[in-house]
Amino acid sequence: MSACNLYGVIGNPILHSKSPFIYNSLFKAAGSDAHCMRIHLDKCSEVKELFQELPLFGINVTSPFKEEIMKYLDSIDTHARSIQAVNTVVKKNKKLYGYNTDFLGVLHSFKQNRIKIKNKHCIVLGAGGAARSTVYALLSLGAKVTLINRTLKKAKKIADLFGCSFREIKNLKDELQNADILINTIIRDIDIVEEKWIEKKHIIIDANYGDSLLLKKAKKRGAYTIDGEAWLINQALESYTLFTGEKADYTIAKKALHSVRKNNMESISLIGFMGVGKTTVGRRLAHMGKVRFFDSDEYIEKREKERIKDIFEYKGEPYFRRLEKKVIKKSNFKSKTVFSFGGGIILDRQNRALLKKTTGIWLYFPMKNIYERIKNKLRPLLINKNWKVRAQRIFERRIMWYAESSQFLICTRNKTPHAIARALYDEIKKTKRNFWNN
Repeated sequence: MSACNLYGVIGNPILHSKSPFIYNSLFKAAGSDAHCMRIHLDKCSEVKELFQELPLFGINVTSPFKEEIMKYLDSIDTHARSIQAVNTVVKKNKKLYGYNTDFLGVLHSFKQNRIKIKNKHCIVLGAGGAARSTVYALLSLGAKVTLINRTLKKAKKIADLFGCSFREIKNLKDELQNADILINTIIRDIDIVEEKWIEKKHIIIDANYGDSLLLKKAKKRGAYTIDGEAWLINQALESYTLFTGEKADYTIAKKALHSVRKNNMESISLIGFMGVGKTTVGRRLAHMGKVRFFDSDEYIEKREKERIKDIFEYKGEPYFRRLEKKVIKKSNFKSKTVFSFGGGIILDRQNRALLKKTTGIWLYFPMKNIYERIKNKLRPLLINKNWKVRAQRIFERRIMWYAESSQFLICTRNKTPHAIARALYDEIKKTKRNFWNN
């Protein structure tokens, strides 16, 4: 793989995802310069355009796009088509191929824990893509499956698809009395299983990795528990093989997952190419969250008493880059602040290292749209006849640095600055609950 091989994990929300740590540890162990990053999408339709515009060679797909993404793919493998959900997409010869490795994650997790499924009564909570994969895996092992979901219509749809039974959520207590295994695929914030319903005989599995209230209850009741970590790693290993054609080591992935620290970064940095709207979006985002806003270019112009354009023209780019470096070094990243940095801030290795200490957000806008935005107000680096060609080359050189310096990418195409800021506000609020001052 070349240094410009980019991979992603798409979802909404996405900042909580630890999958990139797994993939990047596997790439590093294989001696590859490939990089995996989180990608926040508002619409699944953005996927195909990102594959066309970025050196994106594969993605892992998480909620809520596992089913919808199928209509944007050129080919879907047999398992994914049967499950009617895709969690892995690979780009080959300009075509997009969809796969499902979630069901393999389930199967491998049972095998690792030496759990025999045949003829066991299993309850699956939920009716999304993960639930589909779970039901498919269980039935392939000869289990008796009952699907339970808050929306009965969705449960019936999956039950009809696979030929299993389904029940209303009010029947969960009674169903559990006769069940051997409970597998939860509902998001962790929804608590519907009472502790007193769980018995020592039960095997309780939660697709959510990390802090699981359900598993805490199960452990108190003496039940055997399996968290989503094994499931996450096993499906990721299978996806990695689809990405690269190579097998990966489970222990490397597990070590990477355990080394991840909780995201308690106290500042936000907006980065991205010229013309993407970092200042406008940053100002709105800071206003929404009632936190401080800082724009590096505005600060430099105020200190130098010159416009950025004039600094470039009369003192040169190296001089400006030194000013940028001084600014980022002095920035208080421990404060609740939304920072907006110039498009070239990521050129310096030490700058990139500092950005990684923040919640860096890459505002991505297609080059064809950027041309329209900046054509009447060309930046200092683009003042020549072939400015579009030069802009494209500059961007291509910076892509991997933007990816490595950010916590996630958000596509800003066809969105107002307010809509972008609102999406970022909501994303960060879900993961960093106490960041905003409102």
